Amino acid sequence: AKKWEIELSTLKNNNARLTSALQESTSNVEEWKRQLHSYKEENARLKMSLMEAEAGRGNCDFDAVSELREMRSHFEDLEQQLDDKTEEIKRMKENGGKSDGEDVQSIKLENESLKLTLDKVQSQLDTSLDAQDQQRKVLEAINRQFGDHLHHLGQLQNELTQVLNT
Repeated sequence: AKKWEIELSTLKNNNARLTSALQESTSNVEEWKRQLHSYKEENARLKMSLMEAEAGRGNCDFDAVSELREMRSHFEDLEQQLDDKTEEIKRMKENGGKSDGEDVQSIKLENESLKLTLDKVQSQLDTSLDAQDQQRKVLEAINRQFGDHLHHLGQLQNELTQVLNT
């Protein structure tokens, strides 16, 4: 009978320790759930801030790469038009007085207009590239934060596993 009493006492002691560990683990899980919820809220807030910043720049969509490609293509087209008009002016000057002065003047005006448009598009391209760099920095910072949070949660999960295995 004494042997059974010792066995019962040992089992009760083990049961009490396991119950305590389970309660502690449960409270840890609740804390992790709260942390995860706050991280999700922070993520949503940061996404909203990013979208608001983009909307403030008049750049509501995040498809900056295709926008840049489009602007570069437009920029190259304008450069080609400018080169063509410059070549046309040179030919007209070489022809001497064979064309009307008005034609030369209108071509010069168009050439100047194309130069201004080209400068404007170049400026827009530079602005878009700067905006894309800023977006990349913000997203990299968010990525680092999430990595840190996930690492922390992984550590907490490992600790929980250790507690449950003891």
